[in-house]
Amino acid sequence: MKKLPRRQMLKALALSGVTAALPKLTHARSIFGRKRKPIREFGRIYDYLKDAQLRLKEKQKDRVVIKDAEFNGEDFINVAWGYHDFVNCHFPASYRIQLLQLANCNFIECEFGPSRDDDSIQFGECRDVVFRKCKIARGSLVFEGKAQFEECEFDSLNSDPNHRHILIGDDVTLTKCKASDYTWRGNEKLTVHNCVFGVGRLSSGLTNNVSDDFIITNSTFENAEKIFWATKVKNLTIRRCVAKGIFRTQGLIVEDTALFEHLKEGFFSLASTSFYGKLHVKNCTFSTPGKSTVEDTPDYLFICSGRIPREVLVERVVCKGSDACNLTSVHDGGNYFFTEKHKNEVFIVRDCQILYLKINWLKTKHLRLENCEIGQLEIRDAQIGKLEIVKTKFDRLDLSRTVATEYALDASGEIVDTGSNYDKATGKAGRKR
Repeated sequence: MKKLPRRQMLKALALSGVTAALPKLTHARSIFGRKRKPIREFGRIYDYLKDAQLRLKEKQKDRVVIKDAEFNGEDFINVAWGYHDFVNCHFPASYRIQLLQLANCNFIECEFGPSRDDDSIQFGECRDVVFRKCKIARGSLVFEGKAQFEECEFDSLNSDPNHRHILIGDDVTLTKCKASDYTWRGNEKLTVHNCVFGVGRLSSGLTNNVSDDFIITNSTFENAEKIFWATKVKNLTIRRCVAKGIFRTQGLIVEDTALFEHLKEGFFSLASTSFYGKLHVKNCTFSTPGKSTVEDTPDYLFICSGRIPREVLVERVVCKGSDACNLTSVHDGGNYFFTEKHKNEVFIVRDCQILYLKINWLKTKHLRLENCEIGQLEIRDAQIGKLEIVKTKFDRLDLSRTVATEYALDASGEIVDTGSNYDKATGKAGRKR
């Protein structure tokens, strides 16, 4: 038989233009635990998995179903798989599976791992690959390209935070998945929908590479004390999520737009995240106090690093409780992380109800509070071009050591101006005291 060149073989197995439909399962109950037979006993199918050219010659792009197969003990090194549907198969998390390419394949109710060490399954270049209702235990899945995970369970079975196992690809989409002590990473894009995430890590992009989008919607974070994102992304969206405990970011850089919307439960700490473009926080309710990222600091209902972004919009946010909502903290005070390159141009707080609001250490051209109800308001140690407070009620405003070029305070309440250039008599900028 004439052998195809490697590039031609991979191209033949690659995307055909239409995503293959998942085959219907003929059983209703869970098939985890059902008896499987070694893949070597599958005869011609085993040969296809070993020799992609044989598979192309005899089956072309016809789909081949592989059901109830055990892959433990077999080597699949530098081969390509295409147009296969794996049903209730078990793949050990070991370096014995190292593919060149995985194309137009479905994995349905399959198991991956566990492994004794930090072994991984190398799937190579992935195109049109779907994992559905699979169980991924201790061990890592590594691939290039794009893959979808639907209703899958991830569990590293490892309490050591330094040895959590990882799912890593270029473009990763997870829908209705569950994870505990596991890391999900998309080097170019990570999309998470309707997932439940325990203690673990989420990452999108590489340290020296900027990812396009990081999207998390309708998901729940259970006991997730820390979510580490030592990475750069262009856009970040977190919408309709719940944190049952503390949700923290660390080392994340968002270059363009960050949107946090409809967050209704839990403590979200974004103090260690650098937002360089636009930061929008909309339609959120914060009522669960949590510690900031620095020990021996006050409790907060919400905390973010709003001093760095070029544009900040906080709209229709409700903070219930006496603890503060801190919008301008980066490790609590000083000018940590602040550079002349990243200057805030406009900072708007609109239609909010907050008992205790902090906007300290801000350096901006324009700060505007509009149509808000605030108990205690702090705008301390700030340098502001124009400070506007319009149709806003507050009990107490602390402007200590704040200097503004222009003041327009259409509001009532006690004003503390120690060390500020605000002139109570005229309501305008005067000499700093």
